[in-house]
This record gives sequence, C-alpha cells and structure tokens, in this order.
Amino acid sequence: KHEVSLLPAQDNVDVKTGRDTNLSTEKAEVKEIEPEKKNKSDIFSFLDGPNDVNEENLENAAECYDAAVLLFSKTLQGSEEMKTALKKKGWTYNEIGRMKLACGNIKDSKVMFDKAIGAFKDAKDQINVVLIYCNIGHGQRAAAEALVAQLDSWKGGELYEQIFKKVFDDAVSQYTEALRSYNTAKTELKLLTEVSDSESIGLRNEVLTQCAHTYLRLGMLLAREDKCGHSFSRFPTVNKHNEFSDVDSMDNQMPQYKKIHITTNGAIREAIALYEMLGNLRAQELAFAHFQLACYHRDCCFAIMKSEMRILTESASHQQLKRYLSLAERHWLKALKYYRASIHPDMFLEILMQKSALNVAVFSSSGSVSVCTSPCLFSLS
Repeated sequence: KHEVSLLPAQDNVDVKTGRDTNLSTEKAEVKEIEPEKKNKSDIFSFLDGPNDVNEENLENAAECYDAAVLLFSKTLQGSEEMKTALKKKGWTYNEIGRMKLACGNIKDSKVMFDKAIGAFKDAKDQINVVLIYCNIGHGQRAAAEALVAQLDSWKGGELYEQIFKKVFDDAVSQYTEALRSYNTAKTELKLLTEVSDSESIGLRNEVLTQCAHTYLRLGMLLAREDKCGHSFSRFPTVNKHNEFSDVDSMDNQMPQYKKIHITTNGAIREAIALYEMLGNLRAQELAFAHFQLACYHRDCCFAIMKSEMRILTESASHQQLKRYLSLAERHWLKALKYYRASIHPDMFLEILMQKSALNVAVFSSSGSVSVCTSPCLFSLS
C-alpha cells in the first residue's frame, strides 16, 4: 500500500532579523509502507529488483498499472483489486512527477501529477488528490523562490533591466500558479467524506497554511517594486471566493495571464485573512504578515515624501501621507501583540526603531502632518 503524505511543517520566525524563515517550502513526499515478506513459493522471489528506484523503472511500473487497470475495468469494475491498482498507479505517477520537478521540468511534472490525480479520483481517494495538488503548489512556489534569489544579481544597470523584469515577471507567474494549485486543493477539500474530523481539519489547516505562505511571499516580492500602491497585471483573475478563473493554456513552461489589477497590499491582506482563520496555530506568521504590511506602508510614506517633497502641503498628498502613516501604525501595533518585549525583544525594538524613524522623517518633511505616537509603543515593561 502506498500513500502520498506531507512532511510535518518546520515553521519558525527569525525574531532577531524578522526574516521570513517561518515560510517553509516543505515538499510532499511519498511514504511507503513496508511490504510483507515474500513467500518462498512466490514467483517474484526468483527475481532481483533494482536497488534504487529511478524514473525509468517507475515509468515501466506505470505502464503495467495502466494495463492492470484496463483489464480490471473489463472484468472487475469497481472491485477492491481495481481500486488498489488505481492507487498504485497514482502513487507511481506522483513519484515520476516529483522526479521531473526536482530536475526543473515543470511542464512534464504537471502532466505526471495530473495523471496521478486522475487515478486517485477514479479510486475515490480524495485525501491523496488534495495532497498532490499541494505537491504541485510546493514545486511551483519553489520555482518562484529560485527566481527571486536571482533578482539581486540582475539589478543595478540599464543593461540588466530587461533581464530583471523578465525574471521578476516569471517569479510572479510561478507564485500565482502555486496559488492556483493551493486553491484547487481547497476546493477538493469540500469533497472529503469518509475521513475523521481530526484528519479533515489537519488537512484543511495544512492547505490554508501553504496558501497563506504563498500569498505573503508574493506580497513581499511585489513590495520590492511597488512603493505607492501600483497594480500589477501578470495575474490570473481572482473571484470573490478566492479561486482562480481559467486562463490560457501553457506555452512552453510559462502561462499567459489575463490583465487584471492587484496590489501588494491585497496579496498580504489575503495572507493575513488566511492566518486569522487558522487562529493560534499561526499566530507568529500572522504577526510577521502584519509587520510586513506595516513596512510596505512605511515605504509608501517614504516614496511620497521623496516624490512630492516640494508640494507636500497640497491636500491630496497630505491626506495620502497621513493615510499610509496611519496604516503603518495600525499594523505595527497588531504585530506587537505577538512580538512582546519580554518574549521577542529584538523584533519589539526593531518595530519601535522603524516607527520612530518614519515619524521623524514625516515630521521633518512637513510639520503640518500630525505624527501618531502611541505611548504603549515606548513601554519596555
């Protein structure tokens, strides 16, 4: 018997630097149950199998399972034997997909994962359907993060500007594809029936967590280029149920996206909403998301002061600056509900330092803009 399962999350926030080490990119792995010892009279006891499982062996196994399922469909339709063959077929295609994904072959891995999903759906194994969609999401998010790691090396000159934009757009594309997979997993969760409540809740929490992590990472990526609430167009459409609409089919390995409007603020807020649904399970990640959103609003303030320095007293700029200042204050306060001085002194002081620097900068640029300072922020008790 083979089951697709997820590794336990190892989430943690680096409170000294505030870095997002809490956003794990754990991949789903296949857990294989030990087979029973071979009977001495079994014909397979005379065959020596391969020491290591490789892609070629798995592809051969998949062909055998395909033939077995075809035979069962003609003779034993709906039998336990057929369900077992379908599950083994799904497990095999899932492993092939993982191997192709490890080699960076995103397009072919998606084909294998789709075959695995089809097999598990035929076997009415809804849990593994959900887990494979998570597998797909993990791979797509990992691809996005690999692209994000390259961004700094392509920044700093006009010569590399086009390359930077291409890598940036591709990273956004992979993040949105990952969100599509996680949202599909959320939809498939609704079809779970013959499972215990605890198992269902655990799986739901895992899917929501990974979806929230991806929204937050996407928001942090967009924040690098978006300092004034600008929208980005390379996104699939999101409807009110937070599910992606259909887009054009993939060309090579990168899909083409419909043009819509979405902001850094919107992506991080989606992450916050999902973390709030998880309650105390993700309190640390929720605080970190509030911290990131506050930093984004802080950067918006600095951008306005830099671009509107000479006309800061104009009503529109004045009100916009006050709005961003208020939003930064609000989310820093929410982050401090978790980052208390007695438990996370480094993050506590980091937030105070950032808030003080922003208030001083705003006051220096325009004394007419009121600076909100909460007394509780400066209490170290």
